[in-house]
Amino acid sequence: MTPIEWFVAETEEAWLELEPEWRALAACLGDPSLFATPEWHRVWWRHFGRGRSPRLAGARRDGALIGLAPLCTKTGLGGVRIREWLGSEEADWGGLLVAPGAEPMAPDLLGVALRDRRWDLVDLWCVPSGSEARVAWGSVIERSPLRHREAPQCQNPVLSLRTDEWMQGVRREQLGRKRRALERQGALRLVLPDDGPGVAAALGDLRRLHVERWRQAGEISRLTVPAYWDWVRDLALEAFRLGWLYLPRLELDGRLVATGLFVLYRRRLFQWFNGHALEFARHSPFLLLQLAVIEHVRAADCADCLDFGRGDEWYKSRWTDKATSLERLMAWRHVRGHAAQVWRGRIRPWAWSNPRWSRPVRRVKRVLRRLAPGVA
Repeated sequence: MTPIEWFVAETEEAWLELEPEWRALAACLGDPSLFATPEWHRVWWRHFGRGRSPRLAGARRDGALIGLAPLCTKTGLGGVRIREWLGSEEADWGGLLVAPGAEPMAPDLLGVALRDRRWDLVDLWCVPSGSEARVAWGSVIERSPLRHREAPQCQNPVLSLRTDEWMQGVRREQLGRKRRALERQGALRLVLPDDGPGVAAALGDLRRLHVERWRQAGEISRLTVPAYWDWVRDLALEAFRLGWLYLPRLELDGRLVATGLFVLYRRRLFQWFNGHALEFARHSPFLLLQLAVIEHVRAADCADCLDFGRGDEWYKSRWTDKATSLERLMAWRHVRGHAAQVWRGRIRPWAWSNPRWSRPVRRVKRVLRRLAPGVA
């Protein structure tokens, strides 16, 4: 068998040269993910790449790209160097891109990505249990003296659209009755903007409704942070350019009831942001939007599953009890790396799970970021 050629790309120029091969590799994954594509990473990097340096480890055989580990390194507080996935905390999936049949080389691929000493902490988010990346991590750690920690992070619910499983959500929430109640007030229909001005206006409505809903809950929406909103909008417009954007609006006689930002990539519909008009809150407006979306994509036969993204929000479990378990993998060197692991891997997660502590901090951070538009 032809030997594998290993390489590491550490400049944006090398990254750009790699994109066509990266795109083809992402397209051949058995379990497709938006978060494995170079398009998603390119937009993320444009907005969040400052202070980070790319490190893309790859493998070729007979000139063809058969494996890619898309990582980067950033410098945190105290000068600690953190090696993480491209996309870091904004991605719902983190992993290795491995061509079918090349799975045995995954441990070596991850080893190449981590073998330099220019990091103090490795912090890999949202690694699916049982994936090539998770298996490779176990092999790499077994061969190294590194201190490490693996912990369950969250669930990623996924609803199959090839079966009638989605009907349980209709029954649980009595969505048929709620939809009929709205239809007695007027014509209820699903609208999909299909041109640039329509998409821009729909994104503006989504932001407005999202901000209003979070304000009612006593929170500050991330979409009020200018730098963060710029990223969300740019990613949506890039998805529109590529034909991936799915931006449904549920309207009642022209009045907006609910809207959502989805991306349809390789027959997998990824749900991201949503918002609804507060006047329709008692009718479960976003669940009605989800129902309309499910019916539409099934009728159009354009999606096999609805990926709700990471998180245990209550409305996801109303549709399905099937989910991918995601893990967080960490390894560290020296006192500085250990201290960063304690902060990022223990103290922050504890604060997130205790709103009494995390909510005031989150509010302050978002207010400060709104006052400093260049900070995402």
